[in-house]
Amino acid sequence: MSLVDTVCIGQFASTAELAALGPNTLIFNFFTYVMTALCIATVTVVAEKLRQDNIKQAGRALSGSLFVAAAIGCLVTAVLQLFGRPIMLATGCAPAILQPALTYLRIRAWAAPAVLLLMVAQSGLLAQKDSFTPLLGVLVQCGLNVAGDIALITYYGQGVAGAAWATALSQYVGAAGLLWALQRTGKVHPDMRWPAWQDLRGLAATMGPATVIYLCKNTCYLMLQGAATALTPLLVAAHQPVWVVWNLFAFCHTPLEQAALAFLPAAADRREAIETTKVLLAVGVSVGVATALGASGIPTLRPQLFSTDAALWPVMRSVAPQGFLAMLLTGIDVAANGILMANKDLHYIARAMAINLAVLAAYLALASKWSGWSLGGVWWGLVLFFGMRALQSTARLALTVFNDKHRAYGNLRTA
Repeated sequence: MSLVDTVCIGQFASTAELAALGPNTLIFNFFTYVMTALCIATVTVVAEKLRQDNIKQAGRALSGSLFVAAAIGCLVTAVLQLFGRPIMLATGCAPAILQPALTYLRIRAWAAPAVLLLMVAQSGLLAQKDSFTPLLGVLVQCGLNVAGDIALITYYGQGVAGAAWATALSQYVGAAGLLWALQRTGKVHPDMRWPAWQDLRGLAATMGPATVIYLCKNTCYLMLQGAATALTPLLVAAHQPVWVVWNLFAFCHTPLEQAALAFLPAAADRREAIETTKVLLAVGVSVGVATALGASGIPTLRPQLFSTDAALWPVMRSVAPQGFLAMLLTGIDVAANGILMANKDLHYIARAMAINLAVLAAYLALASKWSGWSLGGVWWGLVLFFGMRALQSTARLALTVFNDKHRAYGNLRTA
């Protein structure tokens, strides 16, 4: 959704309004990424209940996830409406773009419950190995967003406000569609009742460590995006489309984690689990290469797709090498991370992520004092972060999952 808004604002609105999307992307991505923990917990618990052929408990777990999603979404809406200005200032938002940034923030904040319900509904379908319905939902949602942006920005001149309304409305339509699909398709149907504590306990056990993981990970994103938004408006405007494109392609890796959580627990024996692990890693590398080419190639070859301001184009091209390397490492890390999650190695991932947070904070604090500090340095920080992540994840796999002496996949019988 952020990419659609970025393209339409870049083509049909001012550079200041394009720059105003930068801090908003930071805020909404942080909120979305942290709540990925709820999605991971949903896939894990529902897939585990299905493996045990306990469809009724799977439905209760999914109902509990939807309840938590709606409650947190309403809380996020309230926080952003009440404290939007100090939150925006905390991102380092420049005074010149503060007003359009707040306009966009307060409108899109109304869709926070829909976003979380949409994410959990997707996870419930993926836990049932249904990837087509979420894909169809995304395509419909994007189509509605594009149509809304074109109408409100191009024909009615609403700028960032029009982009925000188009995104919010498309997210509510997408959430309603997937909730309908959950009730009409598949084996697991949420009963939409008030959840009991026992229905939430398994969810909380997985969500707790996962929340630490995604909180640390997204604090790293927050620091990187904050460092970028503290630069000049020209650099922020150039950074915004490249960052949004990079994040769009990074989201293409998320199904690797969810596939690991859905398929590895269902493996018949350890041998099948190891073979599935190898396939996931191979797919991670392949997807990493493909997405790296897309994430770096599109802003480099076609920067005019995102802005008519030619002054932004060389800046956008300058960070392409860092974007390529970071995306390649992301594919490796996400696949390995999903495998470790399926093997219930969440505490290791949480510790590793905390280390990465400290290292990245030190890098940004020291490097930003250099007289030549600019947007390229921010993107090298992204490479540093995912380089550490990929090294930690693959090393852990070598020491555990691929080590015959270790009890990885211990719940499975040997072939």
